[in-house]
Amino acid sequence: ATPTSPDTAEAAAPARRKIRRRILLIAGIAAILVVLGVAAFAVIRNFLTSDSNDGFAYTKSPLIIIGEDETQIYNGHSEPVTIDGSAEAPQYSMDGQKAAMLVDRNDERVGTLYYYDGTEAKELTDDVYYFRISADGNTIAYITDYDPEEYTGTLQIYDISQMKSREVADEVTPVGLALSPDGKSYAYVSDLESDDVPNYNIVKNYTSYISVNGKEAEPLDSDRMVIGISNSATYIYYMRIEWTAAMDAVGRLYVRHGKEESKIGRIDATGTSFFNRDFSEILYSDDGSTYLS
Repeated sequence: ATPTSPDTAEAAAPARRKIRRRILLIAGIAAILVVLGVAAFAVIRNFLTSDSNDGFAYTKSPLIIIGEDETQIYNGHSEPVTIDGSAEAPQYSMDGQKAAMLVDRNDERVGTLYYYDGTEAKELTDDVYYFRISADGNTIAYITDYDPEEYTGTLQIYDISQMKSREVADEVTPVGLALSPDGKSYAYVSDLESDDVPNYNIVKNYTSYISVNGKEAEPLDSDRMVIGISNSATYIYYMRIEWTAAMDAVGRLYVRHGKEESKIGRIDATGTSFFNRDFSEILYSDDGSTYLS
């Protein structure tokens, strides 16, 4: 081997650093593409609906066009379904054919709840702050009489087949509201106790309640926030929130299957989770990474 002089080594150092940076950049891009590819494959295979047996899954969601004064819904018809008013926060059934949305929200984020059944849009009720639609699209849970200072309101359950709603509970927070795929079981959070911390508004204690197939709601152990519930509550996914010294929320994800309780791992406390049809799988994020359990 030929020895390298100090001058030659010094001149070659910047070139080596550039090569290393390029290698790291390429490796980083490749890793990102692999992660995106795995995530996309998981979503396509497990979380989207399929209309054929060719192994490829896709949805046929209606197209919702939102304007300042009206909302139009296209779904294969020659003329769109038109709603007077501007819609926000549309949610779809898992097959993509049914949807619910809030129209003409005011400054307090309260609006009129509409339901689209694939053919026509119906006005259900006004004074709605938040809602969730079941995966089958036949049940909607929504909160009215919302008090922004208390962060709670009245929980109502709307049965599409009977075209009627029933009041479930008062002092319910929008966070932690969950419906099973068939809409027959649900969970909500109540009994909030705030902790007075300067410049922060932290909920110190809360309780999740679960109703299984229409039975009277029963409480879980305290400080467990339900984020997903399967039919008949076979699977119950919930999160426990821990606060760091810097007042950052850290979520710990658990699942209860029958009488067994398992810890899955960390989860973004303010993130969104996705489930497959029977809620036996969950797709969630933590610290910039996506996980399938």
